[in-house]
Amino acid sequence: MTEISVTTLGLRKMALKLRTIAPELYRQMRTSMRETGELVAVEARAHASPAVSKTIRVYPTATSVSVKAGVGERAPHKGEAKAKENAGKGGTFRHPVYGNHDVWADQPANPVLHKALEAKAEEVALKMSEGVDVVNDRLLSGEYGP
Repeated sequence: MTEISVTTLGLRKMALKLRTIAPELYRQMRTSMRETGELVAVEARAHASPAVSKTIRVYPTATSVSVKAGVGERAPHKGEAKAKENAGKGGTFRHPVYGNHDVWADQPANPVLHKALEAKAEEVALKMSEGVDVVNDRLLSGEYGP
């Protein structure tokens, strides 16, 4: 499995308080994080092989989002996404041919998660900022007390 995470650590305390004083705002932040992760996931799916594409998932919390490839029941070869991602580097990776460890092959890497995050970095930052701003504005409106 390969994973890329974007975390906003400064929001952790606020999110914990939101969970108790304004649960709907907490859910709104989580939804915003999911939407942010989907920006990267859609881009990654567009450039991944069909086998890897259907295993790309988004896992949000109120303060972070992870996009993972090679997870779930749809992953026909559990290590395929990790191998093709090649730790975010291009080049090639080696693997046994049909599990035969006497015969090895080189295959081009395709680090789709890293490329997707690079391609969508500005949009991700803007989307996360907008999500935090919306919650901040509602908190400052006085709707939830002093």
